[in-house]
Formats: sequence, structure tokens, C-alpha cells
Amino acid sequence: MKQRGFTLIELLVVIAIIAILAAILFPVFARARQAALASSCQSNLKQIGTAVNMYTQDYEETYPTNRVNPTSAIAEQTFLTPPGAANQLQLTFVEGLDKYIQKAAQGGDAASVWKCPAVKAFFPTTDGKIPGYGDSRVTYGMNFNLFEETEGTAKFPAQTMLFRELGIIGQSYAVARPPSAGAKPTKIFLADADTWGLTRAQRNIHGNSSHILFLDGHVEKVQHDLARTQNVRNDCPARPGAWAACENNDPARPRIWITP
Repeated sequence: MKQRGFTLIELLVVIAIIAILAAILFPVFARARQAALASSCQSNLKQIGTAVNMYTQDYEETYPTNRVNPTSAIAEQTFLTPPGAANQLQLTFVEGLDKYIQKAAQGGDAASVWKCPAVKAFFPTTDGKIPGYGDSRVTYGMNFNLFEETEGTAKFPAQTMLFRELGIIGQSYAVARPPSAGAKPTKIFLADADTWGLTRAQRNIHGNSSHILFLDGHVEKVQHDLARTQNVRNDCPARPGAWAACENNDPARPRIWITP
């Protein structure tokens, strides 16, 4: 008996059903992947927070340094050796936290703790090294205003930024670093236009949001649209002269403190 095959209409119906299912499922898979990358990024920042906590316990409750510039007018940026010395000694916060990151990783890939898996963009000059790791290109930056500060100086630790995402694979760059002493801090959020010259598409690595590690150890997800409404000011009533990102540019509503 001759077997009957599929008709053209039946095949088209099957193809249409497959196309509809794909249109429904692919966005779901994409969102699930984004959620997984965001979760990994949050975990990285929490491990960095644990490493900072261990570091401060060993170094008289003092936060890491980032001495990477031999001629900076800002003391916390200069090398640890005098200008013109034969062996210029620099130390980044990545190097300072090295052994603590390995402990926080608990036997995992310690180098990966410094890199958000969602980041694809590279900074032009990323050729440094992490002791024992090789590649020092990191995607998280420490708040410049906390270098070499002591624990307890922050008035609002739950609102004071410790680390944030750079949105780019670069060396150990500080964030919220002012162009000169006393100037307005820059590079606070991924949404900032001056964040390493990234396009909006490059900055939207976590579905239009980014993560911030605060001094008390918690990690918060900040929406980019919300970040745009938070201009950095130094006239907040709570602490005049201290820089903070204020909601709707209102000095009475500081949300994220930049200076401790």
C-alpha cells in the first residue's frame, strides 16, 4: 500500500508553528542568559567585598591603595618610591587584594572574579599583569576616594560606593576619580557619557542596569535611567562638601555617597 506523504500546506503549517515557538522562546533564553551573567557579576563583587574585608583586618583597618602614577599631584596616586628612583614601585588595588581574592574564590578561578562575563569591550591599553594570573584586565574599579582611608570614616557605609562596574575590560582603573584634587568626581555609573567612551549599547551589559558594591558589603543593581537622574553634588545638607549622587539633582536626597 502506498504511503501518503506530507502535503505542502502541512509542511508550511509545521514551519509556521516552529517559527512561532522560536519567536517566543528565544527572548526567554536571552533573558535567562542575561540573568545568569548578572548573577555571576553580583557574585564577583560580593567576593571582592569579602576580600576587602579580609585586607582591612590585616592592615590596621585601612583600605587598599592604587599607586600607579609617578608624577600625580594627588598623593594617593603617586608611586611608593621617590620620583626618579631607580626601581619605581607601584601597587594597584588588584595586586593588593590578590591573596584575599584567591581565598574568597574558595578554590575557584580567582582571576575570573575580576571580570564580569557580560563585558566584551576592551580598553585600548590593557597589557598589565596580575601576580600569578597573567592577564590583569579587570572590569571592576574601586572608588578612588577610599584609597588608604580607614574603616569607620564613612558616615553612611550602606550608601557609600566601594566598587562599581567599568563596563569595559581595562587595567586597574579607579572610579569616581576627579580630574584634580577637590574637583567633581567622574565615572560613577555605567550610564555616564564619559565612561571610557562606550556606546549606549556597550554600556547596557545587564539589561540597562549595572551593579555597585557598597562599603557594608551588599551589592545593589542600579537602573541606568535612574542613574541619569542622579547628578553628583557636594552641597547635600547631610554632609556639605562631601560628594554624593543625589536623586533628581536634589541635594536633600543623596542616594549614593562618593566620598566616605
